Amino acid sequence: MAPGDRVPPLPPAAAQLDEACSAVSARSQRVSALEWPGTRSGLDQPGLYAWWVDAGGARDLSCGLRLSLPEGLLYVGQAGAHSSVLGASSAATLRTRIGGNHLTGKVRRSTLRCTLAALLLGPAPLTVTGPRRLDPDSEARLSAWMRAHLSITVWPAPSGAQLAETEKHAVQALQAPLNLEHLEADALRRQVRRLRAIVIHGIDDLWVAPDPALREWRSILAEYGQVFDGYRYAALVRRRECAEVAEAVWRSFEEEGGGTSSFADLRCALFWLQRCVHDAEQSPGWHAGAALEDRVQRLYGVIQGAWRRERGAEA
Repeated sequence: MAPGDRVPPLPPAAAQLDEACSAVSARSQRVSALEWPGTRSGLDQPGLYAWWVDAGGARDLSCGLRLSLPEGLLYVGQAGAHSSVLGASSAATLRTRIGGNHLTGKVRRSTLRCTLAALLLGPAPLTVTGPRRLDPDSEARLSAWMRAHLSITVWPAPSGAQLAETEKHAVQALQAPLNLEHLEADALRRQVRRLRAIVIHGIDDLWVAPDPALREWRSILAEYGQVFDGYRYAALVRRRECAEVAEAVWRSFEEEGGGTSSFADLRCALFWLQRCVHDAEQSPGWHAGAALEDRVQRLYGVIQGAWRRERGAEA
């Protein structure tokens, strides 16, 4: 090894890993988020923690994901791990991390809150006001939802040394569905990343209800299609060109009636259609045909259905 090369961290002892996994997996040790911290001891020190969701909460998260998420283990994290970069352990403890950052904090200070917010933007509903920011009422609703549906288990660690590696191995052993690091990206985790990007980048113009009173195709494009920045959504959330997102939606729309596309992707497709019409109107002699008018109205109808399905609200 060359001088200055970083020494790889040693794996945690098997006994320590078994102890940590057993502790955070023990049903008898779960404390309701509503009652946290309860009578738990050993919270003013480093350690691992796990979050669990009940059946009602799992239904809410599944609705936002548009994928099935069962009740049970959600997420594994750590507080107070030693940093090889800083050469010191974090000052965080199980008490401050769980109670201060996760349960009563802000989405910008908590990976878990950011992830839950992303999944609950529709079902809760929550309002994004900027990058990694919710409005105060939404932060309060998110905290209330967590207290109503989540519970917590902890493993107090003897020190922050090797805690980061213990967390990595525990995440891999327990396969918590909302952990994105240290695990392969399956369909659920890819969807979580996509939804998290809406919160991370502050896509604050997405969750606007379609007005069922809009029926004339030009009004649909002008009053609803162009008020959403499809370019920004496609680039930041989908990491694709707006046209590519729209083309995928149209394939689904023609083959399956649009039922497999998300509300966000459908809005992106309507935005792209509005831009195409706008460009076409610059050509002398161009006029819209009945097929275009029908396409706009059909797409808008599917968008209204997706709003009701994902937002749980009347459209």
